[in-house]
Formats: sequence, structure tokens, C-alpha cells
Amino acid sequence: MISKYNKFKEDLLLESLVNESFLYFSPDLISVISKVGGDISDDLISVELTDIKPDITFVDIDKEGYLSFTTMRNAAKTLAKAYPPTGEEEWGNEVIDRIHRNAIWMRHQNGDEDDVYNKSRNSVKIGKFINKLLTGKYKDKDVEEFVNKFKAAIENKGEKFEIVDGDDIAFWYKSENYAGNRGTLGSSCMSEKNNIFNIYTKNPEVCRMLILKEDDKILGRALVWKLNSIKKFRGDDLDVDYFMDRQYTIKDSDVEKFRNYAKEQKNWVSKANNNHHSFEPILIHKGGDEVINVDMTVKVKKVGSSDNDYDYVKYPYLDTFRRFDPRTGILMNDENQGSDEEGCYILESTCGGYTEVEGGYWSEWHDRHIPEDDAIYSDVYGDWLYRDQAINVSKGSHTGVYHQDDDYIIYDENIDEYIHQDDAVYSEAYSHYIYDETAVRVIVEIQNNGDIDGDGDWYPEGDDDIIKIDKDKTWFEFLDSKYRYWDDFDYILKSSSIYKSGGWIKDDIMIKNSDGDWIPKIFSVELYKIIPTNESVNIEVEYLNKLDAKILKYKIDEEDSILTDQFQYHEDIKDHLIMIYKRINTELAGVWNKLKNKSQLRLKFDEDDDTKYRKELKEKKKDLIKRSDQIEDGDFIEGIEIPDLELDS
Repeated sequence: MISKYNKFKEDLLLESLVNESFLYFSPDLISVISKVGGDISDDLISVELTDIKPDITFVDIDKEGYLSFTTMRNAAKTLAKAYPPTGEEEWGNEVIDRIHRNAIWMRHQNGDEDDVYNKSRNSVKIGKFINKLLTGKYKDKDVEEFVNKFKAAIENKGEKFEIVDGDDIAFWYKSENYAGNRGTLGSSCMSEKNNIFNIYTKNPEVCRMLILKEDDKILGRALVWKLNSIKKFRGDDLDVDYFMDRQYTIKDSDVEKFRNYAKEQKNWVSKANNNHHSFEPILIHKGGDEVINVDMTVKVKKVGSSDNDYDYVKYPYLDTFRRFDPRTGILMNDENQGSDEEGCYILESTCGGYTEVEGGYWSEWHDRHIPEDDAIYSDVYGDWLYRDQAINVSKGSHTGVYHQDDDYIIYDENIDEYIHQDDAVYSEAYSHYIYDETAVRVIVEIQNNGDIDGDGDWYPEGDDDIIKIDKDKTWFEFLDSKYRYWDDFDYILKSSSIYKSGGWIKDDIMIKNSDGDWIPKIFSVELYKIIPTNESVNIEVEYLNKLDAKILKYKIDEEDSILTDQFQYHEDIKDHLIMIYKRINTELAGVWNKLKNKSQLRLKFDEDDDTKYRKELKEKKKDLIKRSDQIEDGDFIEGIEIPDLELDS
């Protein structure tokens, strides 16, 4: 009977069933999550040791920006070698609790062979992992902030902080001393400038630089100012000595390292918004981070002989202390250009110059007067903007004049236009937003069983790396009938990048069959021209896969092959599947009897030959079981009625 035969096959497979996927974190991962703190950290810790829908477990820290994981089924197979199940015990959470997950981690630390933290691992971005586990709970901005703090919390022993001053400041501004030309450090407008840093280098008493070094290069830098005064905006003085200015880094996550450094210092505060247009907000690190608005000043020393000669002639672009009075030597954290500030310099030139305050239109955005010739009016804000800092958005539902640093305005290089974020979707592949009217949602991965992630990713419609799905194909109709998300997509990614053997390689998702049609690579199958023998079963097909040809007693012409997909192949041979199924299981029973020494006696082999013979039988058994299961379970075709088999077990 079929039930008896299924039990027979379970004995052959020697596998236990895993019905639950309990989430386990490595101690290293728990440590970093706890170090980051906050709501997302608390939620991640709370879901550990629970039964979750995605088959994800034994999660550990992978390469930068990624976590690695295995499935409960793969974990059970690996651990069963080191911790064999006892009696009728099923591999699952209870067994892992018995072993204790810390003992499993110690096997990894000791480099033992059967290690779930090394075998059958997959990588996933930290942000995507959070969104999968805590679906819809946190905004993208919150997740991004957590990811940066997470990266910063991972210790890198090759890095160290150092404070420099004088001519060393100018030295570390040079791009040749950067560890890479990426991030805000690589794009800094001051990286290639010379002879404009005197206001920094000639004032070591009040201006120094904090650098993050790796070997003889820097990963980031930030000016550190000794304050002349600091008080709450329209409020009382603060007990603060030093202000850490904007942090320029290669990696966004390193910003948190700078801020963590500032937290450890006495009477330090940091720039709250790491940009060039926010002057007043600072981070107070005492008793937890607190953002407040302040008025700050720095006083530099004279450069001339007269009492009011503080004019350094050439100036760098300043991120915070934008307004400078050359008569008093006072730097201020604003860029006001009202009548009261006439004669002050606005230090916002990247070429060593400055703008002298002369009055103009008052701008709420800039919090200063703008010269008439430099101003443009924005209907969006109902405010005046600097013309050279304004952009015009002409696509989407949010058109108008915006400031270039508006957090909601993004540049889509695919259409060469600025757009509003509300008219865009975020593409993980491109790592930025793209215009929603030209974007399509794309399948980016096909799982081994044919299921897909319902999220997918967004790509520009004309991207060369995506193809439009032909929904009339047999493979699509089958997968669409089995899984819910397939019909939600019209496009699929041709190939993806995977991290393997220390580098990134292309891994095909779709390939072309012999007819030139796109098919999923994971379900591709090579068929061979069959050559009849005296024992062949007469069938009305010309091509079979190797195993089916052998089962039906055909030879194959290996020089004459075609590539198709499993679904079309099974559709073409559906009239013969039951016959193939019966013959497979008859052979399977014969192989099993040989392994149990129930067949007629073989010629005596020596020990090596006998080992080789039994290994070949086991491989054949494995192939026969897999093929039998494919037909029985309807992996590639539906509607085949499988007969009950009575076989001698």
C-alpha cells in the first residue's frame, strides 16, 4: 500500500522532520544588538527564541551590512551528526534546547567540523532582515539609522582615533590621504584645495581635527572647536567646552563612531544634523543624546598688526560657523545677512572667497538676507532661496522650486531629473529612489521550491538587467497556480550578485532555452536524443533526461541535446509519467534489497571494490528517490494520479 511504501522511503532517507523554525541569534550578534539599544534592538531580542514564519535561524554577523543565517532543516541535518537524536525524538527546538545553543556556539568557536555557523549559510542585508521580522513596524529612516549604529558597534581593531592640529589639518584634507573616495569624505568639496586653511591651521588653541585612521589613511574627519561661548537659543549659557563639527566619513556607519567618541569626552557636544545647512542643532551627550538649538561662537587670533585686523583673506567652506566678523575675529553658527550683520563675511565659497553681507530678501529657509540678484522665490515654501542652491522639480505631482538639500527631493539618474520622494519608490538594487511612473516591480530571487519574495525590488522599466515575463509559458502557469505572489509581477531579474569565495559573482536567475525563450535556471533541464534498444519501452517523444532514458532502457546521444524547463518537460511526457514512476520504484526496491544483501549473491569483491559498489548503489538510490518524489509530489506537473504500489520492502 502507498502508506507502507512511504514509510519504506522514509527509512531510506534517514531524515527527521522539522516542523518549526525557531529563531536563534549568535552571542556575537546579541552583543552588538544590545550595544545599539533602542526600540528595534528590544524588538529583535524579544522575537529571538520564538517560532517565526520565515525559515531563518542561527543568525550571525556576516560581512559589512549583512547577516548570515541557515534554515532549521539544514541546521538539523548538520547538528544531527554531532548530537544524534535519541529514540523517537524529532529534531527541532526541543532538541536544540537540550543541547543548549551556547554549546553549539562553542563548537563554532572551537572550529569543529559539524558547525551550523559555517555550513549551508545564506546572506541577507540587515535592513531587509529587520523588515522581514518586524514587518511594517518601522519606517525606512528608523531602520537605516539602526543599521548605521549596528555597523558602528562592530569593533574594528585596525582603526584608531587621533587628534591633530596646525598644518596636519591641511594634510588630512588632501584626498590622497583618504582610505577611499566614497561617502561624504570622498565627495568633500575641500579635498583638493590648498592655501585656504589658515583660519584652521593658525589657530591650534581653538581649532583641531579628530581623524579616524586605518594604517596611514583616514576613514573620516571632523573639526573640533574650543568654544568662546555657547548658550541655548534665546536661553542660558551651557557648561560646554568643545564642539565637534560635521563628520565626513567614507561609510555612513562611521558617523556613529565619531559620536561615540564625543560621548566619551568631558564637556563635548556634536553637530546634530550631519550636513552643511543646519547650524543651530547640537547633540548634548550627557545623560543620553539630546538635541537642542544653540548660539555658539569661536574667537580666532589676529593676523595683522592693528587691533581689529582678523582678515585671513582666503577662507575654506565652513559647515557650521558660517558667519565671520573680520573686525572682531568671531565665528558664529549662522549665516545671517540682515542689516545688523553688514560687514560680516559669509564663508560658503569652495574657492577661498567669501560673500560680504549687504542686505537683500529675508529667507526663512536660510535664516538670513539674500542679495536680490542671488535670490529666487519658491511657491512651495512661500520663501526666498539662493538661486544657485535651488532646483526645479518638473515631474510628478509635487512640482515647483525646492532647495537642493530638501530631504524629500531626490535625483533620479535614470531620467536625469529631480523628483519628490512621494513620487518615487526605493530601489535596493540602485540604493536610491527612482521615479514611480517609470519604475516596475521585479522578482529578484526564486527559491528552490519555486516560491518568491512578495516584496521584490524596483527597477527602471528599461533596465537591461530585467526581462518581461511571458505569462503564457508552462513554467509560469504552474508556479503561478502554486504560489500567491507570481502574478503580482511582470518582470524578473536576469541575474543577481552573490558573495562567494571572497568576492562578488554573477548568478543567473533566468537563462534561455533551446528555443530562445527565457526560463528559470533553477528549473532548467538538459534533454538528450534517445536511441532505442531491444529493451526500450515505446514512447512518443524524441528527448528525455538521462535518468528517465535509463529507466525506459534507452541509450542517449550526448552530442544531440536541448535545454528546456522541468515544467514543459513533464507536460511533454505526462502520458508516460506513471509508467516511469512504477519502473523507478521497482528499481528502487531492487537497489534497497541489494544494499540489504537480499539479492542473489554477487561475485566476491575485495574490500575496496565492495565499498565502491555500495557507494554507487547509494547514489543510485538517492537519484531514484528524488525522481520518484518529484512525480509523486507533483513538483513540476499537476493532475497526475499516482497509483498505490505494493513493493517488497
